Amino acid sequence: MVDNVTCRQSSSILLMLSCIQTKSLCWINLGDGEKALLDAEFCRMMHPDWPKACYRQGAAHMLLKNNEKACDAFLDGLKLDGPNKC
Repeated sequence: MVDNVTCRQSSSILLMLSCIQTKSLCWINLGDGEKALLDAEFCRMMHPDWPKACYRQGAAHMLLKNNEKACDAFLDGLKLDGPNKC
């Protein structure tokens, strides 16, 4: 019974993070880098080994003209995702 509850909670958290990272993409497309970065950073904080969150963070930094931070975020994503998964 506990395993079922834990599994549902984990699924709910991943769904929430997926929605937030998608919201980050929306902010990027709307040109609001600060809001995009807030959402991306939240995703990275909650799920630090998620390459998609790294990408969103890098894209938000690029929009804000923080190119060095963007490169760092993109490199983090590559390290997590590996060369064959991109």
